Amino acid sequence: MSVQANIGLEGVRLTWEEDGMVKSKTVSIADFARTLLERVGMVVGPLPLGPSGRGVRYVKQSDGTYIFLEDPPRALPVRYGDTEYNITTVRSLWVIQMVNCTTQLGKPQEIKLFALAEPLKRMSATVYDFPFCNVYSATGNICWGSGNPVREERQFAELLEIPDLFWSSGFNGHLERDFVLTVGGEEVTGTEEAFKAMHRTGLPIDADSLGGMRSFASIVEGNADDE
Repeated sequence: MSVQANIGLEGVRLTWEEDGMVKSKTVSIADFARTLLERVGMVVGPLPLGPSGRGVRYVKQSDGTYIFLEDPPRALPVRYGDTEYNITTVRSLWVIQMVNCTTQLGKPQEIKLFALAEPLKRMSATVYDFPFCNVYSATGNICWGSGNPVREERQFAELLEIPDLFWSSGFNGHLERDFVLTVGGEEVTGTEEAFKAMHRTGLPIDADSLGGMRSFASIVEGNADDE
């Protein structure tokens, strides 16, 4: 049976033919989206984990449990080597694979980090390579150094600690991306030079200098190939 869906301001009107009769039903857009995503093994957020703009947006449950955590730009002190810079972070997308999950907690097993140019609102949203060092370019996996503080069992609400751990851990040039980025129109190369320019100007990196485009849908499906 095929169902036609028309999205309007009042919701989604579903129309289908059954036993020779045309039937219809109107459902909320949220219920319609939730039903579609659950068909492909997803449970939809956002979950109320923190201040506005931070929190889990989607949880995928099929071959495992995957948390997709959006962290918007924030003014933070970061370290590169022994030097501290005050920067505005890039909007980030964290992909966290969880194991031993219950409905409330689990243990992070694999964590990947990407960048966003705008808030994550749709499956077709564009995702970019993380522009700074300490992240593997081919996969988005993070290098946490000799210690890995993130693989402890956590309540889902405690996942917000993971971005804070990363930004406060210090950058060392390992896995340097050597991207040419722009800050207020000024071209810089590499993480430390970007941090210097961001600290000096008080500006974030320009979103149009991000590279490595792919869709959020491809990230959800585990396909990191560039579009």
